[in-house]
Amino acid sequence: MRALFGGVLIASAVVGVAWGLLAPAEQVVVVADGSGVALTGESLHRFDAVAMLACAGVAVGVVSAVAAWGLRRARGVRLVAVVFVASVLGAMLSASVGDLVGSLRHQGAGTAETGEMVSVAPSVETLLVLVFQPLAACLVLAVLALLNPRDDLGAVDEDPHAPLRPGDDVASGESSVRGA
Repeated sequence: MRALFGGVLIASAVVGVAWGLLAPAEQVVVVADGSGVALTGESLHRFDAVAMLACAGVAVGVVSAVAAWGLRRARGVRLVAVVFVASVLGAMLSASVGDLVGSLRHQGAGTAETGEMVSVAPSVETLLVLVFQPLAACLVLAVLALLNPRDDLGAVDEDPHAPLRPGDDVASGESSVRGA
């Protein structure tokens, strides 16, 4: 479980770095008071940056949920809780790392002279973008659990093709022998 938790955080940090490098910056012109005025059409890049982070978060959420489902013995409420907490922290980490990388990459309007055109780093404009990664992870886990035909979610290693023994309930498929 620790490896899963750490893996989600590492993947989220990598996504944050990629987002900070790939998200489009907003081009602004510095005015007299040191603030920037966006050029025509450049304010759309604020949405683009947030949408890119949301899509990347969904991808990390889906991949982490599918990877977690592969841990057969851990399936259950504990697995969902670990994936959820890791995804929430991972989403916050990717936004923070992305903001840091973006601010290191673009100078901003504060250090430029009046009339100069500068690039303003992409930023997380709304905290709602942090919902996408844990939501995607939990939805994928729910779908995988719903599609699983076994009550134990396949967590118990049981051979479904093993021959029946005396005392086995044929109608329910349950064995009278524990662990068989």
